[in-house]
Amino acid sequence: MKIAILSGEAFNRLIDSVKAFTSKTDYRPALKLIQICFYANTVKAVSYAVDGYRAAKETVQCETVEKDFSVFVSPPPVKAKKDERVAIMTDGEITDIEFRDMRFRTKRPDGEFMDCEKALSGAMNREKQLQFGANVDFLIDALKSLKASGATTQKPIIFEFRGETEAMIFRTDADNAKMVLPVRLQAKEVT
Repeated sequence: MKIAILSGEAFNRLIDSVKAFTSKTDYRPALKLIQICFYANTVKAVSYAVDGYRAAKETVQCETVEKDFSVFVSPPPVKAKKDERVAIMTDGEITDIEFRDMRFRTKRPDGEFMDCEKALSGAMNREKQLQFGANVDFLIDALKSLKASGATTQKPIIFEFRGETEAMIFRTDADNAKMVLPVRLQAKEVT
């Protein structure tokens, strides 16, 4: 049995930050799950979710990780309390998530799994052309505004970036643009 212990706060972040990227269809059941990889040498956990069109990764610090292992889990319907301890255990076939007096069990799915780490690192480690900093709330507002117009059901959103200190334009056509000004990045944020 392999086991890792992490705080409720870290566990919730590990799940909540990637679960929107899981598949909503039954076409490939493994894509409905979140993959979590635990690393003993760094005492960290990395969660991945992919639905075939997008991917997400989140890293958190654990309290203990006995040895390296990975699991696939369904997002639990209940959140852990911030200060409680969450145990994730597996025998390789079944994974249990335990906190309070609850246990959530996921059977490892059959079939091939997408190598999320390879896909994400390949995309992220390409030569960088431009990087932009932005306030997340302003980006969400711009995207919600485009969605509210109804045009996004028929047209893709176009992202226009002219330079790292220039405004970012989001639009579906020439007439209905949304603009978000960038945030200047510090050198340590760029790497």
